[in-house]
Amino acid sequence: MPDSRYSVARMRRTQQGRQQISNSAHSMDDGATEHVAVNVKDVARRHIESGRKVVPIPTGEKGPRTTNWQNLTIATVDVDVHFTSSNQNIGLILGEPSGGLVDVDLDCEEAVRLAPAYLPTTGTITGRDGRPESHWWYICDGAETTRHRDPAVAKNATTVELRSTGAQTVVGPSIHPDGSRYELLEGDTSRVSVGVLSACVKALHEAVLKERGHEEQGKASVSKPKADSIQSSPVGDG
Repeated sequence: MPDSRYSVARMRRTQQGRQQISNSAHSMDDGATEHVAVNVKDVARRHIESGRKVVPIPTGEKGPRTTNWQNLTIATVDVDVHFTSSNQNIGLILGEPSGGLVDVDLDCEEAVRLAPAYLPTTGTITGRDGRPESHWWYICDGAETTRHRDPAVAKNATTVELRSTGAQTVVGPSIHPDGSRYELLEGDTSRVSVGVLSACVKALHEAVLKERGHEEQGKASVSKPKADSIQSSPVGDG
């Protein structure tokens, strides 16, 4: 468990980040509906202008169908060519192509609950209806996509995943296959060193295993998938 001297400050700053996201969502909704209609083409342009690379995904799906999508570069003037519908899903290509943007994907309830005590603070935390605060976003140069599993639950039961180069994550206003809507990616994203972030993600995974009583089974539960096998969240509910 991280030093308690830092935990209070970490959780305090995390709450500030969540409030920033909450305030932004409230101002968009303007109290009229739970979700306003947001045009995915406008969102794509904003991400591109921020230096992030985007990939179109069919509505209600989590994986791109575009060949060689890991190397896809869409300019703002070409958004209409790739996003042919205003309600398509959108993914962010992670890692080096997007300036080091990474996603810590919390794939179980224990990881979501324990995350504030283990992960570095960031102002960018997203989720979706039914699984809020399940994606913590950072700028982390040199990070590698790494999945942490609990084989005592199932062979591919992921607890937490650090998603970087070679991976993509679906973001708002996309629709999850179960019909729930992803939150928009907003807020001030913290920059963290790869050593610190990797250690924090590993510690979170170990805390999940300890709570489950699965420490021994989870010792050899880390994998680094090949880039061509990574899409969004092949396992779990991301």
